[in-house]
Amino acid sequence: MSGNEQLKLAVRLHLIGEARVADDFHVVDAFLQSDDCMNLIRVFDDKLRKQLASFRHSRPAAAPTVRPMTLDELSPGIAPKPPATAAATAAAAPTATVAPSTTTAPPQPAMAAAPAPASPATATATATAPVPAPALPPAAMAATSASAASANVDSPSPATTSTTTSAAMTANTPAQPPAPSPAATPAAVPVDVSAPAATPAATAAPAPAPVQAAPAQALPPPAAEPPALTFRLRNARAGEAYAHSLEVLPAGAPPIRYTRITVPTTLDLHADLASGAISGTPALPGDYDIELAYRLDGPPGGAERRASVKLLVNADPRSMWQNLPSKRDDVYWKPDEDSGFIDAGALKLVAASKRGRSHAHVGSFRDDDFSLAHLPQSGWHVAVVADGAGSAKFSRRGAQLICAEALQHLQRTLDGAEGQAIDQAAQAYGALLAQAPDDATKELARQTLHGKLFVTVGHAAYYAVKAIVREVAAQGDPQTSYKDYSSTALIAACKRYPFGTLHVAYWVGDGAVGVYSKRDGVTLLGEVDSGEYSGQTRFLDPGEVSQEALLRRTRFALTDTDSALVLMSDGVSDPKFETDARLARAAVWDELWQELEQTGALAADAAAPQQQLLDWLDFWSAGNHDDRTIAIIH
Repeated sequence: MSGNEQLKLAVRLHLIGEARVADDFHVVDAFLQSDDCMNLIRVFDDKLRKQLASFRHSRPAAAPTVRPMTLDELSPGIAPKPPATAAATAAAAPTATVAPSTTTAPPQPAMAAAPAPASPATATATATAPVPAPALPPAAMAATSASAASANVDSPSPATTSTTTSAAMTANTPAQPPAPSPAATPAAVPVDVSAPAATPAATAAPAPAPVQAAPAQALPPPAAEPPALTFRLRNARAGEAYAHSLEVLPAGAPPIRYTRITVPTTLDLHADLASGAISGTPALPGDYDIELAYRLDGPPGGAERRASVKLLVNADPRSMWQNLPSKRDDVYWKPDEDSGFIDAGALKLVAASKRGRSHAHVGSFRDDDFSLAHLPQSGWHVAVVADGAGSAKFSRRGAQLICAEALQHLQRTLDGAEGQAIDQAAQAYGALLAQAPDDATKELARQTLHGKLFVTVGHAAYYAVKAIVREVAAQGDPQTSYKDYSSTALIAACKRYPFGTLHVAYWVGDGAVGVYSKRDGVTLLGEVDSGEYSGQTRFLDPGEVSQEALLRRTRFALTDTDSALVLMSDGVSDPKFETDARLARAAVWDELWQELEQTGALAADAAAPQQQLLDWLDFWSAGNHDDRTIAIIH
């Protein structure tokens, strides 16, 4: 029987339960054959299947198996009752015969008999109780016996005298009300005298009732075994605080609760069972195994499981660097670090220079150098920073010569007539700025001042080149050349006037020279000489001290009194600014200045600012381990 036919049967059984007169049965059967009913059945069947699929997917994976419903539970009103024996049926039947009524009863609907269970071989006949039916009107009751013989009933075997039938619709079958129930019949139920009499076998001792096997109870399937879980921890670094939780894999794994986390005692870490967090400061690098025990969270939890997770503790990179001393017996040996401080009253000068880790690791020399000076006679303050080329074997000496010779030249000129000429040009330029002159007049005053600065600060670079040339000649070694002394040069000076502070610098190579003000930001006194490849730059050589080059590279700025002149080698500028573009950003300079203030080196009452600045130069920056030098006039 198809699914739709089964649904029609269920609908009929449901609807005839409310029928009371014969016409109700006709209406029900006619409705079941209509297109409206078939459409409803199709829609209902489609929705049933969709709801079943949705229910199947929404059930929890470990839901208990539902016991299949029995026939009695599905259709308690029509389930077959235990079969009655033929003898019992004969005893209950009346002996009187009733003449057939002349009244014609409505034809009964065709009923398809439910298949009878197989009987034992010794049973000759079995009978089942008829299906209870609704009461009929008196006229229909009187005609029951007359129509019983013509009812369309399928019997399982000729020996069966009474068969339970279940309603089944067939096309174009007239409807007929069922036989009245005993409770609704005032007299004995009429018996069709034309029906065949029971055979002797049917009236013999009652046959044993067929045994119907109970429906097998489906055993719930075993609970699905949760997937194997693995754990992962982020790497740690020796000497640094560590706090990370165990990561459970795969993603979407069921929740768990830890019952034990065993951390090696040498690891100096502790574990939190509630969160699975591992925290502390590991002291020693290495690979460590952490043992775990856990249960699946929630009932029933299951047995305790065990696992292991590896924690890799990397060595602190700073602890891996060696600090080997440089060779003191070298002809150009100098201290591996240096610092200086000058308190000039209105302004203070502080500088520090430290050998880079890459140099200390192999015991090589500090190639950077610096010099500071306050000239009380003229009121000028001088700072020079040089960074010897790492590829030049005597670059440390070249940087040293640049700082020493540039300082001597500036002391001679700024305290002499050249210094007085600069004062006159600076005062004229400052007065014009206060009057807001036209551009031509302003430019003329600027060029005049620039020319005076060019022959002092610019010429300091020229005299530094001459000093290196003399040093090469003094070597007397034809294998030694000027390039062996290659170095950058940052030569700067500043002086305060009533109308502002004048800053001037000559800049060749990398590093930086800038005038910084918290209010006005930064003014760079030159440009970075970057090469075609990373790490390339220009150095101070005879080609960079021609008149044209000196004029181009000598720059000045007139600012307010609340400003500072800062010079730094690329060992500081590279990690702090990273790119040439960031070197011109005031926000980055603000961060640098705040960092310098936190060291205490810039405090007015600092006891040893040069040492604090030297300690600051030891900051950690991955990949930046060159010599570091910085000089500040503030």
